[in-house]
Amino acid sequence: MKKLAPFALLILAPAAYASSYMGMEFGAGSADVSGLDSSEFKSDLEDRGTVKLYGGKYITDSVRAYGYWQSGASSKSTVKAGDEELSLENTDYQFGMGLDYIHEFTDNLYGIAGGTLGYQRSKLEIKDKDALGTDNYNLRDSGLASDVNLGLGYRFNSGIALEGGHKYGLTKQKYAEGISFKNPSVFYLDVNYKF
Repeated sequence: MKKLAPFALLILAPAAYASSYMGMEFGAGSADVSGLDSSEFKSDLEDRGTVKLYGGKYITDSVRAYGYWQSGASSKSTVKAGDEELSLENTDYQFGMGLDYIHEFTDNLYGIAGGTLGYQRSKLEIKDKDALGTDNYNLRDSGLASDVNLGLGYRFNSGIALEGGHKYGLTKQKYAEGISFKNPSVFYLDVNYKF
């Protein structure tokens, strides 16, 4: 164990002097939904929205690492037939780590390529309402979450930057009854501040 301490110090010391940054991201897109008979349910539940908070360090001028927490805006669908109403609502959150490569085009404009790896937890709430009352069912899923992203950024000054791009998720939420949400594709816009 004592032999590992100098090696760990060699790796962690540069990170202590690296520039910190934090930001907030908003995303909108869709996911592949399967296992639902109604196309009305499917089309409503495919839409996705996300809000992400993150913070990390620039390891070098062109590589940054960060931790994040992301909440997916709930997608909801309701179908009414006579006295009966059936609604489905999918919500999720995830947290993890990410790594981005930054390629400078000019002093202000740069490209981004990166990915994340984390843990996701989701819930599908089903409400079946009729003249006799309401039945509620909560289906849950959790597991590995990951995505890859490509984007562009613009630095307004040494601290504030605006970034936008596209993310492709390699995540699958699988519930009982064969219902699943997978491969979310999201366009994002974020603002971050480098200290």
